[in-house]
Amino acid sequence: MRPLHAAPLALLLLGLAACAPPPDELYNRGQQLEMEGRYEEAVDYYVRALQGNPEMRKARGRLHVAGNLLLGHHLARADAAPTPPEGADALLAADDLMARTAAVGVVLDQAPAGFDDALAAALAGAVEFLIAEGAGALDAGAFPDALARFERARLYRPNREQEAALAAFTYDAHLAWAEADLAAGRYRAAYDRAEAARPYAAGDRTPAEIEAFQIEVLEQGSVHAAVFPVEDEGDRSTAEAPRGFVADLDDLLYDEHWAAPPPFVRTADPAAVRRLLRRRYDASGRLRYPRRTADLTRELLATSGVAATLTRYDRRAEETNRDTLTAPLRYGDGTGRYVRVRARVTHRAEVDYAVVDAASARVVCEGTASATAEGDVRYGEQVGRGDLRLPREDRDLFDEAAQDEAEREIERRLQDRLAADLAGRVYDCLLRQVR
Repeated sequence: MRPLHAAPLALLLLGLAACAPPPDELYNRGQQLEMEGRYEEAVDYYVRALQGNPEMRKARGRLHVAGNLLLGHHLARADAAPTPPEGADALLAADDLMARTAAVGVVLDQAPAGFDDALAAALAGAVEFLIAEGAGALDAGAFPDALARFERARLYRPNREQEAALAAFTYDAHLAWAEADLAAGRYRAAYDRAEAARPYAAGDRTPAEIEAFQIEVLEQGSVHAAVFPVEDEGDRSTAEAPRGFVADLDDLLYDEHWAAPPPFVRTADPAAVRRLLRRRYDASGRLRYPRRTADLTRELLATSGVAATLTRYDRRAEETNRDTLTAPLRYGDGTGRYVRVRARVTHRAEVDYAVVDAASARVVCEGTASATAEGDVRYGEQVGRGDLRLPREDRDLFDEAAQDEAEREIERRLQDRLAADLAGRVYDCLLRQVR
């Protein structure tokens, strides 16, 4: 059986062929370019014409002429090249030209004897030249120039020994640049630059050396933050917040976010934070009073303090479906009626936060984290009296515990989203303080 995709693929190829210019048009364009002395472009058109019609003798003849002229130009350029890489570039262009014409059956006769050996020698010379130039730039502290030369050297097909030398020099250049960034206090740049050396680690240039350097960078450049528990505004704007919501949110933040800060952020021990708050009688109202947050932060020997307050909590329920159904009575004959209700429940919460500089009590940045979660809650309403024998799928309609659990699931999703948004915003602010 033919694959299902065969027919569409064939149609696609036919469509592409139909879009390509006809060989005669390609040949005519090639002639025009050749007359203008634009041999490289002319060769391209002749090759394409022969790809469309391999039997086109006039295209074959003109390709032979234009190709030999272009090949002679490349060889002359190689002889006159002022640097080994430029000579290698010219011979690579000649090699590519001969390969392209040979692919359509045209063999150029201008290639000198021993061309392959000359090309190999030129490539090796170009690599050695660029390694030497890159090493000089590295010694001079010109790290971008050094890396550019090592990268260019890889274009010239280095042998195994040259590859090893390029890897070693590239590793050294990245680490030397990283050390210069560290000395200048550019910590994030130093960390990333050291990481860029990792692919080139080999022999006595090890990943362990990179990791040790990055640890040093983190020790010198990290922000030390004291993250204080979220407080509750305690007014009508948060009256609908479930009991224990803020405490649960705080536990989630400490367990999943504050305990695992990104690189360049260190957080104070949560136990030390809580001990301090229990000891200080004036520790509340941290968002409203930045100086209070700064004082607490200094006691924890941190440089930045994070205060946050739940400032809004809304719960909205919207009935989306209502069905009146019948069910047999559990005792006696007859039936009774009940209403099955489905409501879309939406919870939304907002937390205002501020990051405070411990030394100056200045608010470095502030904002609002917010999240919304919604879900369906089902419940029942009985019409009249009687103990109904409900079907299995409706037995939880009159179970308050099941409805409470549905609400709790919405609250948990809300807490997850709110914690992630708050932590992301706080960490973004803290990381902006790192050079």
